[in-house]
Amino acid sequence: MITKKTILLTVCMVLVSSVLFAKQYKMKPDSKAMMEHRQQMMAEMQAMDKALDEKVARMNAATGEDRLPAAIDVINEFVSQHKVMREKMMRINEQEMMRMQEHMGEGMPGKSMMQKEAEPVVPQE
Repeated sequence: MITKKTILLTVCMVLVSSVLFAKQYKMKPDSKAMMEHRQQMMAEMQAMDKALDEKVARMNAATGEDRLPAAIDVINEFVSQHKVMREKMMRINEQEMMRMQEHMGEGMPGKSMMQKEAEPVVPQE
C-alpha cells in the first residue's frame, strides 16, 4: 500500500529533477545568437527560392526566341545560388570545427586533441 510519505517523496523528487533539468538546459547566450543566425539564413534561403521561382515562371511563360535566354537566366541564377550556399556551408563547417576543437580542449592540459601532433611511427625491424 502506498503511503502519503511515498507519494510526497516521489512528487518532491520529480520537482527537484525538473528544476535541475531546466537549469542544465537553459538556453545559453551563444545558443540564442545561433537561433537568430539560423532564422536569418532561413529568410535568405526563402528569398533565393522566390527569385528562382520567379525566373522559372518567366521561362515557362516565354515563347519562341525568348525561351532560350529565359532558360539561361534560370541556369545562371541556380549556379549563383549554389555557389553562395556552398560558401556558407563551408563557413559554418569551419565554425563548427573550431567549436569542437575548443570543446575538446577544455578539459585537457596543453593542446586540444585536434591540435596535438601525431606521434611518429617507428618501423619495427
